[in-house]
Amino acid sequence: MEICKRLPRWGLLLWKRLYKKVSFLLLLLLIPALVLGYGTTAEEESGLITVALASEVTPVEPMTQQIWAELQQSNVVRYEVCSSPEQARKLVADDRADVAWIFMEDLEGKIYTFAADRSRKNAFVTIIEPKDRVLLKLAREILSGVMFSYCSEAVYLRYIRENVPELAAVSDEQLLTYYENVELEEGLFAFSDVEGNVLQETQTEEHYLLTPVRGMLAVVMLLAGLATAMYYLRDQRQGTFAWVSQRWLWAVELGCQMITAVNVGAVTLISLALSGQTEGLLKELAVAVAYGLCVCGFAMLVRRLSGGIRGMAMVTPLLVVGMLAICPIFVNIKELRPIQMLLPPTHYVNGLIRWSYVGYMALYALAAMGLCLAWDWLAAKKAGRFQK
Repeated sequence: MEICKRLPRWGLLLWKRLYKKVSFLLLLLLIPALVLGYGTTAEEESGLITVALASEVTPVEPMTQQIWAELQQSNVVRYEVCSSPEQARKLVADDRADVAWIFMEDLEGKIYTFAADRSRKNAFVTIIEPKDRVLLKLAREILSGVMFSYCSEAVYLRYIRENVPELAAVSDEQLLTYYENVELEEGLFAFSDVEGNVLQETQTEEHYLLTPVRGMLAVVMLLAGLATAMYYLRDQRQGTFAWVSQRWLWAVELGCQMITAVNVGAVTLISLALSGQTEGLLKELAVAVAYGLCVCGFAMLVRRLSGGIRGMAMVTPLLVVGMLAICPIFVNIKELRPIQMLLPPTHYVNGLIRWSYVGYMALYALAAMGLCLAWDWLAAKKAGRFQK
C-alpha cells in the first residue's frame, strides 16, 4: 500500500525531470514543425513533376487558357506557363522541366472535328519528354482526364444536333449548361481505402501528399522512446533507482517509457488536430495508444540488445536511417515486407488505414515486453549461478 501511495509522486518527479532535458524538448518541438511543414507543402505545389505549358499561337486561345486553369488546380504536378513553344522546349532541354505540353492552334476546332469523325487520329497537344518515366505517365493521365471532358462535350453537342431536331432552337451554351448540371448517381471510378470507406478525389490527393508526414512522426516518436532508454541507462548508472528491487526495475523502465509516450503522443495529436490532418478522433486515439505501447516495448528491447549507452548511441542513428529507408514512408518496397513488419513505424502508418494493425501493434508490444521480461529473468538467473 505504501508503494501505491508513492507511485503518483514518483511519476510526477519523472515527468518533471523529463522536461529538464533539452534533447527531449527539441524532439517535442520537431513534431509540430513536421506537421506544419508538410501541411504547408500539401497546400502548395508539390514539385514532384514540372510541366512546361505553351501554345502554338499568341495570344493563347480561350479554350487553351481554360484547360490550363483546370490543370493547375491539382497539387500533384507543378506547372510553368511559357510564352512560346521554344521556351518550353528549352526548359526541357535544360532539365528545368520534366516535360513540355504544347497546345496546338485552333484547339476547339480540332476537338469538334474529332467529335464529328472519331476514326480520325487528331492530335490536340504535342508532348515533349526526354525519357519515359512512371511519374510522366501519371502526368499524361491527368492531361487526358482534363481533355476528355472537352471531347465529351463536343460529342454530346454533335449527337444532339444530329439526332434531336426538337432542340435546334436551343443554343450550345444552354445545352452545355444542362450537360454540366446533370448529376450522375455513380462515377466511372470510385476511390476507397482498404476498409471500404469511399474517398473523394480531394481526399486521395491529400493522402498522397501527407502520407510521409505520418511516417516521419512515427520515426520521431520512436526516437523519443530510444532517447528515454538512454536517459534510463544514465539514471541507472548514477544510482537514481538504487532503492528499487532488481525484480521491479523493468516496471520503472516501463513507467519512464510510458511517461514519454504520453507526452509525445499528446503533442502529436494536438499538432495534427490544429493543422486539420486528423483521421477521426477515435481512430487517432486508438492508433496513438497502440503505437505508444509498441514504441515502449521496442525501445526497451533495443536497450537490452545494445548493451549500454555507447551501444544505444551507435544503434539509434542506424535505426532511424534504416526505418526511413525500409518502412513504407516515402516508398513501399514490398520485397522488404518481412523486415518492415519488425519495425514499429510500419504498423503506425498502416494502422491509420486498417484497424487490424491496431491489434498488430498491441500484440507487437506484448511480444516485445515479454522478450524483455525473459531477458531479465535469464540475466538474473545467470547472475545467481555466478554468485554460487
